[in-house]
Amino acid sequence: MSLRWKVALTLAIIAVVGVGAVSLLTYRTTDSRLHQEIDRSLVVATDRFLRRPGLAPGSAVIDVPDRPLGIEQFVVQVSDPDGNVLAATAGISLPMTAPDVGPDGRSVPSFTSVETPEGIDYRVRTFRVPVGIVQLGRDLSETNSILDDLRRELAVTALSVAVIAAVIDRKSTRLNSSHEWISRMPSSA
Repeated sequence: MSLRWKVALTLAIIAVVGVGAVSLLTYRTTDSRLHQEIDRSLVVATDRFLRRPGLAPGSAVIDVPDRPLGIEQFVVQVSDPDGNVLAATAGISLPMTAPDVGPDGRSVPSFTSVETPEGIDYRVRTFRVPVGIVQLGRDLSETNSILDDLRRELAVTALSVAVIAAVIDRKSTRLNSSHEWISRMPSSA
């Protein structure tokens, strides 16, 4: 391999590594921001859900509508302390998750990403209520689709930059070699 090709290859690798690092940072930032927004929406949905009747101690009926809270992406599952499902959004079975334990020993809400037996990914906020545990989840299909598209676009961009860097470097080394060849030609006076 000639020195020119080694230089071209090195520049292409540097370009790919640079674009790859920026792409990774972009992907992770976007992923984090999307999950923060989903978690924020779960907190708002939790507040709305807790204002609904049917979760009071001693209540005989736990009211879980088909698609609660006005947004179809949300699902709810209410379980007793032993993990027996008392009520849930129709057609959805979330894997059991437990609230976290705070430094004072009290239960605090937790956020977890889970996959249902049907293969649907949900972000779930789990918290305690007097009758047991509530899992309020939001479908991650749209978020996963956005992140998949972003991954593909960033990979194509990194590959394109590598090819362009190699082509530009190769063209510039050809121009330099042509210039050297011309400068060695005898001049006619």
